[in-house]
Amino acid sequence: MEDKALRRDDVDWDEVRRTAFTEAGNAQRPSDTYRAIEVALGRLGDGHSGFYDPKRATERHGDEQIRNPVEGRALAGRLGYLSLPGVLGSEKVYQQYVREGRNAVAKANRPNACGWVIDLRRNRGGNMWPMLAVVGPILGDGDVGSFVDADGKKTVWSIEKGSPRLDGDST
Repeated sequence: MEDKALRRDDVDWDEVRRTAFTEAGNAQRPSDTYRAIEVALGRLGDGHSGFYDPKRATERHGDEQIRNPVEGRALAGRLGYLSLPGVLGSEKVYQQYVREGRNAVAKANRPNACGWVIDLRRNRGGNMWPMLAVVGPILGDGDVGSFVDADGKKTVWSIEKGSPRLDGDST
């Protein structure tokens, strides 16, 4: 965390360590450290980092993940419409999301389409790679974004033949 946190320069790492060791106490099992990990991640103050113990992770991201469907339709004036909700879950959930999403894109696409409306109002985040796989054919090949770490190093996400890539490698 100290090396990779985006806002690492704003964190009192001595205090984080003291608090983590106090929370962990005399931990004997990994589960004895969960609270210490949660507290330490909370001290990052980035609003993004978090920790799920195995039970909570299964409840939140298991195969039975309930989510909003991806929807697509043709709009007047040669526009396509795609409602792209967020997605969290297992690999099975991601594959289903991509299949559903690409079917929605195909349904909304039409000859001579001139643009798209991508509706993100129901998108609360999640795993971006299935979402990029859905919109990849709409975006076309090329760079579409990047991560920038605390040192300013960029890791580029791109689309190649409709599929997302991270620094040129498939995701």
